[in-house]
Parts: sequence; structure tokens; C-alpha cells
Amino acid sequence: MEQLAEYRTALDEHVRQLAAWKRDRTIRRKAASAAHKQLAQAKVAESTGLTLGGAIPAAVAAATAAYERAAAAVAQLGDQPAAPRKPRRPRKGSAATGPRVLQPHGTNACRARGCDRPECIEAGRAYHREWVANRRRQEIPLEIHGSAYGYSLGCHDREACPAEISCADASLAEERRRRREAGIPEQAPRVPAEPVREHVRALMAAGMALYTIAATAEVSMSGLKTLLYGRSGARKGEYPATIEQRKAERVLALPLPRGRAKTA
Repeated sequence: MEQLAEYRTALDEHVRQLAAWKRDRTIRRKAASAAHKQLAQAKVAESTGLTLGGAIPAAVAAATAAYERAAAAVAQLGDQPAAPRKPRRPRKGSAATGPRVLQPHGTNACRARGCDRPECIEAGRAYHREWVANRRRQEIPLEIHGSAYGYSLGCHDREACPAEISCADASLAEERRRRREAGIPEQAPRVPAEPVREHVRALMAAGMALYTIAATAEVSMSGLKTLLYGRSGARKGEYPATIEQRKAERVLALPLPRGRAKTA
């Protein structure tokens, strides 16, 4: 309250100073305008070439000096007075109830402040999982069905969704739109990989090296190795079920060497 009373007093003084500044500016600008008109008239008289016994040059000099003084008075006025700074509102729990107590590490509040410690990250994830679980236990409003938000709330069944366009389809459409806006091209069409795998094995049995097949068909060596021998890493030994159609067409277009039949 004391700060507010001081601010109001300073604000009243600022209003008074601002009114006085505007009044002085108006007076000084009018004086400068009048001096400029007198100087212009003296310049016109001087342009005639007459001197009238030195009266015209003296009038020009006097008008010039008067205009310079008026212009300097306007410049000395400066900018308008600055407004007083508003008092800051006290934070909750800082003045009346004591200093704010920050939550320790390992809590979602600490994670929300930007802490990247592992326990804080896990606390944030646990909080999010609990929030999602609680939200999914609630009934999804009818107006939310048919949207990507409805899918995130747990409506994953296309048949059970009451909307004309299911939440699952709406979520897929939203993901496609997001990818297109981000510049991610649409995924190329894919075909079964087994016929391509058999053809590559037939080409190798006929005497073609794997790098020759890759170079001729313009596909990567790593892709052909994965096609023939399976994936590596966590999915080691898993054979890809599909392959991009354009790559499959280039591989299948490679003919077997003459005199060698395609093996079964």
C-alpha cells in the first residue's frame, strides 16, 4: 500500500510536469514559427538588391539571430518527462507468508523449471503418464471425437468412435499434414520384398557380385545386405517384408547372365 501511494503521488507529479512541458513546447514552437516568418520576409527583401542605407541587411541579421534563439529554445526543451515506474506486484507467499519454497529434485515441479537431472526427468514422465491415465478414465466429450485430440485421449477404435471420421483417422490426417508442412516428403509406395530377394540370389548364383548388382540397379549395398541377410542391432536376423517399389523395379529389371537359368 505504501508503494501504491508513492506511485500515485509520482503519477500526479508526472501529469503536472507533462502538462507544463506541453505548454512550453507550444509557446516555443509558436515563437520559432514567427521568427521563421520574419526571417523569410527579410530574405525576400534582401533578394531585391536594395539596402535602404543598411536597414535590410540589419533586419536580415536580426531575424536570423531571433530564429536561431527560438530554435535553440525548442531544442533545449528536450523530450517529454518520463512516466514513473509502476510498482511490482508482490509474489504469492513472498511478503505475507514468507519466502517461496522450491520443490526438491525428483519432482515434476523441478522438471518444469528446466532441470535435466535423471530423477527429475523421470518424475516429469511419471506425472505425464498419471495425467494421461486419469484423463483417459474420464469420458471423452462427444464434441472432441473425430479429432487428433480424441485419439490422444484414448479413442483408438475406429468402429467404436461415434464421429463420422474416427479419431484414429483424424490423427493420421493431422500427422500427414504436419509432415508435409515440415517438408517431409510422402513415403514412397512399397511392395513385397521376397520376389526381389529371390531375384538377387539368382543373380548372385549366376555369377554377379553383390556390389555389381547394387551399382547397376542404383541401390545401396547396405540395403541389399539387409535384404539378403536380415537386419542388425536389436532386430538382428529379421528380414524386411517390404521394399520401395522403385528400387524393386530396378532390381527386377536386371537380366540373368546368358546361359544361366533362374534358380527356384
